[in-house]
Amino acid sequence: MGLVHQLELPPSREAGELRAAARRRVLMRAIMRLQGQSDGWPLTVKDLSSTGMKARAPVAMFPGSRVEIGLPNIGWVPGEVVRIEGEDAIGIRFGVVIDPEATQVRVSGSYGAAPGAAAVQLRRV
Repeated sequence: MGLVHQLELPPSREAGELRAAARRRVLMRAIMRLQGQSDGWPLTVKDLSSTGMKARAPVAMFPGSRVEIGLPNIGWVPGEVVRIEGEDAIGIRFGVVIDPEATQVRVSGSYGAAPGAAAVQLRRV
């Protein structure tokens, strides 16, 4: 994952306004670190959009904290903690727009028997 340089974050929206982008539920791992630091913590991403995410974090964060998120197939994305929910859920607004589809692992092929595998016959005992 490559390093992302400090970027300007888009202006935040008022609480009553709609989100900047539609979110979708996901369940994936990511890494979070304070901006400019090398050590990070694992995150469990719960929902993701092109402009932000909601995740479970094992560390306490404060709104306004500048962070970088290591996302699969994308790399390091700058962001800001904008919301704290409960003891470990945080909302992060990204400093750049991402393609959330790029984080997904593509699976292709058949779920049939492996080539050359012998057919198994079952019988009742």
